[in-house]
Amino acid sequence: MSAGYFGVTVRGIEHLPPGPFILAAAHHSYLDGPVILAHLRRAVAPLLARGILRFPLTLFSDPWRPLPIDRVRPGGDIAALRAALEALRDHPVLVFPEGTRRRGEVANGLPGVGWLALRAGVPVLPAALVGARDALPRGAWWPRRRSLEVRIGPPLDLAGAVRGGRSAERAAEATALIMAALAALEAGHASPSPPPVPPPDAPPDAPPG
Repeated sequence: MSAGYFGVTVRGIEHLPPGPFILAAAHHSYLDGPVILAHLRRAVAPLLARGILRFPLTLFSDPWRPLPIDRVRPGGDIAALRAALEALRDHPVLVFPEGTRRRGEVANGLPGVGWLALRAGVPVLPAALVGARDALPRGAWWPRRRSLEVRIGPPLDLAGAVRGGRSAERAAEATALIMAALAALEAGHASPSPPPVPPPDAPPDAPPG
């Protein structure tokens, strides 16, 4: 639908590395996942809320092996994070760090994405679908014709930036760095980051609770 209905441009596709990676995307609209995935030229597994998987809109996700996550489970959906970690052995995974569609500017991310990034030790790239909120805002059931832009930023050096401390603190710090990169990407600024580095020597032992 997106190719014929919207005018979609893609910026930063050259940042996608070979092999597994985490694409951490801003979440404005139900359009984010379908349009971003349709323009990656790669099979990527999206981590999606269980409720969303019941809607026809997510038929797009069948070729991308969606990973269901329970957003309201107390302490987070640890089983879903471990499933995403396992999936990252073989292929990329798309995550929405905010956990739900935002109502305004960049919101606080959930610590699970920071844990996943540090534990997996794969490149983490920020992404955003600019124009999605206007094309399909909250409460709307049919998208408006709008120009959309898929933006992908360079890989983040989380291993080099996150230092020692407790697992929960490291996960929170990694998440904050990802959210800062998302804010910069949406504002049109490149987030300065060198190429990916090896995973940290002491990754968190368990997902944040």
